[in-house]
Amino acid sequence: MFSDYTSQQLDGVLRHHGGHMENTVDTLLSHTGSPDDLIAKVKRGEIPTGGPAAGVGAGIDADEEIARQLER
Repeated sequence: MFSDYTSQQLDGVLRHHGGHMENTVDTLLSHTGSPDDLIAKVKRGEIPTGGPAAGVGAGIDADEEIARQLER
């Protein structure tokens, strides 16, 4: 699926995401440049560790907090 990437590059992105496979795959699928470009962005800290959908996760956390408050 990610044949343009070396195993070292894939490992680097996976480690960047702390082993979180879904965030790793999201990052790889959403990246439009070369594998070297992505690795450079990871090294510069330009890729959030939560992946491209990190903001979505934050929204889900907020929704869960609202649900907890409504239960009280």
